[in-house]
Amino acid sequence: MFPEKTDELRIEVDLLAEMAIFNPFDFFLEPYAEKIPFTYAADERKELAPYLETLPLTPKFKAYLDDIDRTPLPAVDFLVALNQRLSEDVDYLIRMEPGVQTPEFTLENSSGSCRDSAWLLVQLLRNLGLAARFVSGYLIQLTADVKSLDGPSGTEVDFTDLHAWCEVYLPGAGWIGLDATSGLFAGEGHIPLACSPDPSSAAPISGLVEPCECEFSHEMSVERIWEAPRVTKPYTEEQWLAIQALAGRSMPTCSKAMCA
Repeated sequence: MFPEKTDELRIEVDLLAEMAIFNPFDFFLEPYAEKIPFTYAADERKELAPYLETLPLTPKFKAYLDDIDRTPLPAVDFLVALNQRLSEDVDYLIRMEPGVQTPEFTLENSSGSCRDSAWLLVQLLRNLGLAARFVSGYLIQLTADVKSLDGPSGTEVDFTDLHAWCEVYLPGAGWIGLDATSGLFAGEGHIPLACSPDPSSAAPISGLVEPCECEFSHEMSVERIWEAPRVTKPYTEEQWLAIQALAGRSMPTCSKAMCA
């Protein structure tokens, strides 16, 4: 609450993140959850109840849901396929309007922002009997050390932006992030700030103001503070010269007789 009128409201967020690479598939599952579909244990269903609530079925959403093959598959294979399918079926767009589209609207238009695709995936998973939640946070993408030989190399510059994705609960592994915009599992660049059963409760700022003229703007930037040496990063010419010089000083000297 602001007791006095003001002509400016500025919110600044500073975040220090360790971008340590990890394998998003490095987890173990309870035996009964190794294949999808599965049924949660009774105590799990009670705790996960808010993340299992579904919206009323609508025509296009129901048709999309019914088209998902329910043949038991290894959990990772099932989630990879569903996540990639959604990324291919829904075109990504930057949408400045407030709120989140309904799954029906997203499927009707075959497009949506990251938050729209995330909410669609949440509802699909819940209707498949899997607990899922909406995640809001940042996406940090850094330039690759070397160009990819067999695919896109990714971003040309380091950048960060607001982002939304989905998390599904797998017994034994916990909450696993799925990014329906890219069709990938969430990695070290996905920085979650809020996780909730419904997108409306993930908003970082909420409130009311009296009628006024306003201008909104936001700016984000990312800076590398320190980098650990990585085998994927090529040496510079100066580094190679230093390595060769060090190697020359480290080589033992010997007489012809000793070396013979």
